[in-house]
Amino acid sequence: MGDTSVPPRLHVLQAQGVDRAVIIGRVRSKLYAFQLWNQSTNQRSRVLWYHGRVYEWRCDISYDGKFVVFFATVPRPSEQVYGVTGVCKAPWGAPAFRWTQSHSTCGGGVFIDPRTLHVNIVDDPKVLKCTPPADACRAMKMLPFNVETSPFGLGDDDPSRQLRFKRDGWWCIEEGGPWKLDPETGMWPEVEPIHRWAPPDGGWHIDYIEQGYTFEQRPGGGYLRRYVMSTGEDVAEAVGAERLDHVIIDRMHRLIVAADGFIRAYPVDRDGRIGEADSSLDFNKLTPEDAQRTAGPSARSTLRRSGRSAPAGPERSGRPPSSNRIAARRSRRGGR
Repeated sequence: MGDTSVPPRLHVLQAQGVDRAVIIGRVRSKLYAFQLWNQSTNQRSRVLWYHGRVYEWRCDISYDGKFVVFFATVPRPSEQVYGVTGVCKAPWGAPAFRWTQSHSTCGGGVFIDPRTLHVNIVDDPKVLKCTPPADACRAMKMLPFNVETSPFGLGDDDPSRQLRFKRDGWWCIEEGGPWKLDPETGMWPEVEPIHRWAPPDGGWHIDYIEQGYTFEQRPGGGYLRRYVMSTGEDVAEAVGAERLDHVIIDRMHRLIVAADGFIRAYPVDRDGRIGEADSSLDFNKLTPEDAQRTAGPSARSTLRRSGRSAPAGPERSGRPPSSNRIAARRSRRGGR
């Protein structure tokens, strides 16, 4: 991204069984970049793009780091099909199986264990029968997951986010407060529960806190997300971040901090002091022009099996495949 552009907002999906993660970068409001990160070698895959809205907290990566469950809007929503919950190969691709819906409420899922996928979709007989077809399993070299649904299929990021916290070792230490204005700070009190993570051997911990903006402070309201170490130090201040997007703990118990278009890994000592970053990934060079040059999955494969005609995605050619093959043959024959 250019120097005059806003850095992409970053979100990290950490695999629980291997040192792999999927990085989701929001370059524009409806333009997302996906990249697979091997944390042991610090190598990254090529960037894959999607034109649509991706709800990061409703996405997750499998324990082996090979598959991703996601919720996203289709590039051209309609009254019948607005969003898609699907499972694809990491970091991104056409879903092997999916559920469509006409709204943005609920959707998405979490791999709560290596063999179980929880989807935030209302308990419905059609959903319960929606397992990967045998040919898709053979093609993707995977076995069918056990699929469980939400009792109500309600909420936006929850319950998927709460299930991710619980699975990743975060526990609730304080319930949320009421929705009312704090006259002293001008902020709403913590309306979401405060979550805490600590290494198995103890020594330090980190707290995740959400506070709400008032409409006077920010049009439309919103949230202020903070991560605070056991020393009382704010993570954003400790690493010198202007805008903190996301913080997770990897399998080596490092802080993975996504901020200002960078993802950096910070070691933490037993007293909870953050050390110097031992790896850094720069995503500020991602541009919308890259998405035009790089082909990526569109909504075509998602909508084809739903019985609806799929609009061509922004990354698709407007010519039918047969015409492309004919043009290629003519070019090889010297234009004949």
